[in-house]
Amino acid sequence: MKDIISLNRSFLLLARQHANDPVASLATGLPKETLKVLEGLSIEQIDTLAANLPLSVFTMRLNPSQIEVAAKDEPHAASRFMVSALAARSDTGAIQ
Repeated sequence: MKDIISLNRSFLLLARQHANDPVASLATGLPKETLKVLEGLSIEQIDTLAANLPLSVFTMRLNPSQIEVAAKDEPHAASRFMVSALAARSDTGAIQ
């Protein structure tokens, strides 16, 4: 459980730090409205939020075949694939 809390805290702090970045929603998978809320939270509030959530606050947005393609390519090719896949995601946050 401590690992999930630590991962949640790191993710939430990163999302908060980059909330005003034009690609923050794409990079984090969080809606702009959620990023706006996170931006207004203090570090103490982020810590409390991370500790009170029993599950991770981020999810994998790739399907198994997309993971296989990205994992087999060269690192720079995998990065290009991931950016392309994320950019193609639907409004629901799922990658097509």
